[in-house]
Amino acid sequence: MLDVYWDKVRKTLSSLDHNRLYLKGLGTFYVKPWRLDTRLKINNALVDRYVSNPTATGLHIMNNLLKDNLKIEKVKEREKEYDEQRQEKKHKRRNQDLEGEG
Repeated sequence: MLDVYWDKVRKTLSSLDHNRLYLKGLGTFYVKPWRLDTRLKINNALVDRYVSNPTATGLHIMNNLLKDNLKIEKVKEREKEYDEQRQEKKHKRRNQDLEGEG
């Protein structure tokens, strides 16, 4: 039962449809930024390989890799927005604490 549950969690994160997943009692799981960068580098290397030596199968694979790259870019943008919101909240709390002391 646990294996099925964790497989679902893993697939949800690896599909890149959601970059954060909160599980009550366990915390928040997210895709690490360095993993995204690594995946982008690998995808781009494979795309370059298929561009230099095009085949019918290679075009299909290249199309899937480019779609994957778009998903990765969207996840990176969402994560950047999340970080900005978190920093803004932190800044507001800090200002409220300073105003309360004064």
